[in-house]
Amino acid sequence: MTILKGTVQFMALELLTAFVKQQSGRASQIAFEQKPSHDIQSIVLVLVYTLLRRLRSIAMSNVAYKNEAAMLNDAFKDAFGRNTVKFIR
Repeated sequence: MTILKGTVQFMALELLTAFVKQQSGRASQIAFEQKPSHDIQSIVLVLVYTLLRRLRSIAMSNVAYKNEAAMLNDAFKDAFGRNTVKFIR
């Protein structure tokens, strides 16, 4: 069994896909080579997470932005609310 290290919400999609294939029995081992693009994808995900969380916080603190707060909250949950590898993809 392969152990993932790190926060799955910020991992490269290619790694998560390979991991799910291995866990479902469709692949015996994960064939994965770490590339700079995977690190860039993770950095972008962290930046989007931070920005979306901040925008949501600002909108929720102002009554005038009630509709926007609900929309941002839904978007945040859709993008980052899952915490298992199977459901992040």
